[in-house]
This record gives sequence, structure tokens and C-alpha cells, in this order.
Amino acid sequence: SIVVVHAPAEAAAAREIARLLSGSPLCAPLAAPLSESYAMRVTNRYYTADLAIALAADTAAAADSAAATTCVAPPPAALLALAQECGALILLYDLADPSSFERLKSKWSGQFADGAPEILLVVGTGRDGAADNNEAAAAARWEWCFDAGAELVDVDFAADGAAALEAGAAMREGRRPPADNGEAEGLSRVLEALQ
Repeated sequence: SIVVVHAPAEAAAAREIARLLSGSPLCAPLAAPLSESYAMRVTNRYYTADLAIALAADTAAAADSAAATTCVAPPPAALLALAQECGALILLYDLADPSSFERLKSKWSGQFADGAPEILLVVGTGRDGAADNNEAAAAARWEWCFDAGAELVDVDFAADGAAALEAGAAMREGRRPPADNGEAEGLSRVLEALQ
């Protein structure tokens, strides 16, 4: 399974990522700490798998956002158990709010020492075309992700949406996504990592 952990303020971004990854606007409600689930099919030349993308709101993140980043509590036990049991974990943060990543980093540092989950992505959302001019902050995000065994992916819904929909359709149908001039980025990279 795929679990997308997000702060309450990132709920719309989490739903958009799940919709684009799954190719479906339909979701099923789930019991807490999960909120909803989207069905996703992965097909390639080796296998076909039906997966669930489950959204998990980190409600403690709302309290954390009011506190200093050094006082952030670790993930709630139920959320941490989900993170350690899933096959892929996507942690969302808001690119427009530098403290959002700092809270994520404080909360999740040291939680992945045993190698679980198999796929760990840290996804920045909310840019919508705005350039990240703070190179030092970007370098610090990359370094933390590297140390945590995570891949850092920035998502721009305005630029990535159509490409992600096409890549997702190709993945569900077992065909190669359209070629580009390099490595996949944004939501297309998230899809590629989940294969």
C-alpha cells in the first residue's frame, strides 16, 4: 500500500496527488488515522498490481505549526505504525512555507532506521510555477532526504498535471510513458518511483 501523510493544510494537495496518481477522482472513506483511499493499478512487463493510495492527515501537525519547529512532537503511534508497515510512504510539505519542511524534518528524523518503508518520498507541493530562489534551503532539504534514505521530489501541479496523467495512464495500461529529454520529474517521478 501507499500512504500519503500530510498536514491538515495540505489536504487538498494530498487529494490532488492521489487523484493524479490513481487516474480517478473516486475515493473510499477510511477509519482514522487514514481519511480516504484511492485505487491504483500498476502494470508493466513483469507484473500487474492493484494498490491503494491512502491519505493520512497528521492532525498533530496543526498543533506543531503553532509551536516552534524545535518543539515538534514525533509522529503519533498509529501514524508511525502505518508508515513502518506500508510499502511506500509519501510525506508532503508546503514549498511556499519553509517552516513546513522544518516541521516534517523534526517530526520524522530518525524514524526510518530499519529500512521501512521500501519507498520513501518527500514531496514538496504548492509551488505552482514559482521558482525556489533559496538555494541553501533547497540544499538542506536534499541533504536531510539523502540522510533519511528518502527521495525529494518537488511537484508543480500547474506544470506536472498533464504529464502525470499521461504517465499514469501509460503505467496502468502497461506501456512506457512518453519519452522526455531526461529523468522524470514532479508527479511523473513519483509514479516512476512507485513502480
